[in-house]
Amino acid sequence: MRTKVLNNLRKEESGQTLIYTALCITVLIGLVSLATDIGVAFRSKTNLQKVADDAAIAGAAEIKSGNWNASALDSAAQNGVTSGVSVTLGAPYHPNAVYVAITQNQQTYLASAFGISTVTVGAKAAAGLVDSGNACLYALDTSAKNNNGLVINGSGNSAGITMPTCGVYVNSGLVLNGSHADITAKYIGAVSFSGAGVATPAPLTPIVPVNDPLASYWPQPTCASSLGNQSFSSGVVSPGCYGDLTVTGTASFSPGLYVVQGKLNVNVTTTSTGVSFFVDSANGGTLNCSQCAFNDNLTAPPLANGATGTCGSSGCDGMLLWDTETAPSNQPVTVGNATLTGILYLPNAALKFNGNGTTTLNTAIVAASFELDGNVAINNYALNAGGITPFSSPALVE
Repeated sequence: MRTKVLNNLRKEESGQTLIYTALCITVLIGLVSLATDIGVAFRSKTNLQKVADDAAIAGAAEIKSGNWNASALDSAAQNGVTSGVSVTLGAPYHPNAVYVAITQNQQTYLASAFGISTVTVGAKAAAGLVDSGNACLYALDTSAKNNNGLVINGSGNSAGITMPTCGVYVNSGLVLNGSHADITAKYIGAVSFSGAGVATPAPLTPIVPVNDPLASYWPQPTCASSLGNQSFSSGVVSPGCYGDLTVTGTASFSPGLYVVQGKLNVNVTTTSTGVSFFVDSANGGTLNCSQCAFNDNLTAPPLANGATGTCGSSGCDGMLLWDTETAPSNQPVTVGNATLTGILYLPNAALKFNGNGTTTLNTAIVAASFELDGNVAINNYALNAGGITPFSSPALVE
């Protein structure tokens, strides 16, 4: 009797052991399944985050054009994600950023045996246009005369550029012509570098030439009728469309847009604010003449906070001087001792700063090439303008 009872107990214990073992194996399989599917989901989320980041940056790059939504969606599609993508302009903490949210159903494998066939995986990213670290001097010409895109002449008197808050790009040669020719910038990039002067920091060479950062930002101004050739040495000049425009002495400018379809010569001692000068080369406008100069204490209209630039009778927002002509380097556009605030845009022209004084530019400046005989101090206009500027670049902000 006792033996029978013991045998029954052993059978019962063996059955319980089998049940316990089976239960442990089931739990272990479940844990392995869960761990496997969590790993797959984590990898999918990591991949989706890269897609979201790329899409947000692509969208931010097109904020100015207004094509931010299409650009973000196209980026996601190129990375294999065509559904579950939401794109909006405005993130919780960055109202001017492109916000991308992606959700996808990820198929499970081992966990499906437990009734969990899919899990939801998501990623979010926001990118906006930022100005920090941008350049504020661009020499665009890739084949400037003698491969000299930016030349500083300082063999006798000292000459140079001081621009510690922004950088410079030179699509051909940076030449410091003489031991007193110096340049100090946040960073310096050039196709080549030569000369006896000092560049701080050391230029990065060779660089891939950069594109025109202002192309198609403002619509080109037009005018219905011209006021003809005008010359002023005192009084106040009104905005409008002119042939030759010469303003000297104590004359000053009323705020607004000045379209010049002849020679432009500004050489005064006064201060004028809210002004834009458009040199209409298609209709004969030029700053490329022996009598032409651009010297004054001038300030452009404030830079608008919109996606693209605007031009009207009140001026072009942010634009101080826009010269569309192609100026040969043997007769460059000249700027003397002046204080200029606003963007200078001369993408096809050679620009020369002359004299032994100091020109102060609160600006970003784009020209085909530059030559300096004096000293130029450049403060980064884009950093102080606020909002979206034509020099902004896309970057992740959230």
